[in-house]
Amino acid sequence: MNTNIKEVLAKSEPPKSLKQHVDECLWVYESLRKAFERLPVDDLNHFWELVRLGVIFHDLGKSHTGFQKMIEGNPRDWYHQRHELFSTPFIDLLDLPDEDKLLLKLIVVGHHKDFNFLFAHIQHGYKTGDDIFSITEDGKLDWEKETQKIDYRFIQSFLKEYNISLKLSSLAMPIQLVKDYSRNPVNTKNVNFKELILAAGSH
Repeated sequence: MNTNIKEVLAKSEPPKSLKQHVDECLWVYESLRKAFERLPVDDLNHFWELVRLGVIFHDLGKSHTGFQKMIEGNPRDWYHQRHELFSTPFIDLLDLPDEDKLLLKLIVVGHHKDFNFLFAHIQHGYKTGDDIFSITEDGKLDWEKETQKIDYRFIQSFLKEYNISLKLSSLAMPIQLVKDYSRNPVNTKNVNFKELILAAGSH
């Protein structure tokens, strides 16, 4: 599928492309950065760069063909899936320390719903008529097949607009991330919790 950047929508009413949406979010990001010149973090420039990456990556999962059909009024192929679960795995393809990747993944996967909701969604899904939706081994949908519905060429072109290059590969479902954090949300051993709170608040 050869998708032009402008053809991938982030919003439906009124229609707004993913590029427009992210650029607007980055404008807010720049305003926040100017407004908060002093924050209690060790490396301020590094912190704001992670926030910037979170803004750019947070809605990549919306390039899923099922989401695009849903936003155009045909939800049949979306099955109440969560676009943030499809956005998060791309962070693993960045050349960053594991600690930074973890912080970014927590920001992106949690930018709409709390982790308890997402864990229940992954494990049990939604009841739609007589069907139970779940992205587990026993579920109705297969994660690998669903990630193939993401437009990888679009993702690469989109990220190049922000000087980010990815060597795309298979995407791992972020179930362990969601499970661990829903069970132990304040985990100062594995992530800089102070930075997580500040960065999540900016999203």
